Amino acid sequence: MNTAVVMVKKSLFVSILILLFTSVYPRAVGAEGFVGLMSKAAILVEETTGKILLAKFEDETMYPASMTKILTVMLLFDYLEPDETITVGSEISLVPAGSSMAGNVAGEVITAENLARLILIASGNESSNVAALAVVRKATGREVLPVEEALGIFGGLMNERAKKLGAASSNFVNSHGYHDPDHYTTARDMAVICREALKNELFRKIAAETSFVGNGAGADRDPNLNSSEYDIVSHNLLILPESEYYYPYANGIKTGLTDEAGECLAASAERDGVSLIAVVFDSPPDLRWVDTVNMFEYGFNTYKFETIQTKAALLGSVALSNIPDEAEPSLTITAADDFSYFLSKAEYARVVREIEYDETLLAHDDETDAALDPPVLTAPIPAGAKVGKVSYTLDGEKIFEGYALASREADARPPEADKFNLVSFITANALTPAAIPYWISGVLLVTLAVIFTGMAAGRKQRRRGRYY
Repeated sequence: MNTAVVMVKKSLFVSILILLFTSVYPRAVGAEGFVGLMSKAAILVEETTGKILLAKFEDETMYPASMTKILTVMLLFDYLEPDETITVGSEISLVPAGSSMAGNVAGEVITAENLARLILIASGNESSNVAALAVVRKATGREVLPVEEALGIFGGLMNERAKKLGAASSNFVNSHGYHDPDHYTTARDMAVICREALKNELFRKIAAETSFVGNGAGADRDPNLNSSEYDIVSHNLLILPESEYYYPYANGIKTGLTDEAGECLAASAERDGVSLIAVVFDSPPDLRWVDTVNMFEYGFNTYKFETIQTKAALLGSVALSNIPDEAEPSLTITAADDFSYFLSKAEYARVVREIEYDETLLAHDDETDAALDPPVLTAPIPAGAKVGKVSYTLDGEKIFEGYALASREADARPPEADKFNLVSFITANALTPAAIPYWISGVLLVTLAVIFTGMAAGRKQRRRGRYY
């Protein structure tokens, strides 16, 4: 166990449980030397790229419990402005017995931003219903509609939003995640939903808050408004400094717990500019925190953004044809873009670069008309011209493609150069001893030509005299 994991101050009893469950539960897919996961399903992704770093039964159907509320708040911010006020109604009574409650009361006015706090921090099921009704009113343009009908419509909006994100293996029927056999998702889908939710800066801010103390209608509210005071604390022990499971790099997102779903957690963390998202389902008691921290530590210690290519960096050189005699016979090729990628050291060693040159610039064999191999480019080529494309692949999968540029101008050979070179050759070599055999041969050829021409002319003259 590395030192950072030890920061999670678990008891001896929990440590023993870790060993027991690690030996029983399947090893996480793709984990090189990873210690194992106790949760039934889990996933770890890098936030900006969505790259999966660890996965265990990531496509298994699971119950999300209150992690559902991540999608609910996402929709709330899709349809309402943060300072927009909502009047709470009878929808708060339409929650199952034993639901987690934040304390909303009928008739109170609350801002969308503070309603999101009651949903994410206090995990209020009734608050989720308030958000659902407000969203449906906006989406349909109907201010008056039956509450139960509105809650059903909200389920449809949830599914529509999830499907657009690519979370195709999920189905949501309520706003809060209280157990329903038709309300389910997967670790992969939940990670997709978390990535999208965190793109909203206000969502991100609230998900990282450990508590909220204040008036639901805001500090600048109209004093005549009916509003409520709140004092709530997050259920996410990873972000609470006083918790034995506190993890200093954690900054969100949402817990979940029902008898059927077990202990669940969607968490985020950032260290040294790297942001990770971990999701665990159906963890044994209190081990969701341990699983999540172990995954975070694995991700932070194993992966980083590696610089694959920098702008203007040398990619190589290529031979040139159709250039002046005195010109440099090759051209250096540079990169048009910066490119970095989130990789482990082992993956970095497997990255392969390939340059594919522009077909219109390639010189061809005169006989076969095939492009020369190795490639040769034909001048002229302007400085900075796109002479081809550079691509990088990892285990056969393309991870980047950009342009390869000419580092300088390559001038074409002038048309008169070949004619000038013939004259220069003759001038330079005509009066040397080595040229004497050529001169003798030339004189003999001319003499013979004159003799044969004269003989032919004489025969022709005699034939004319014979007939006249």
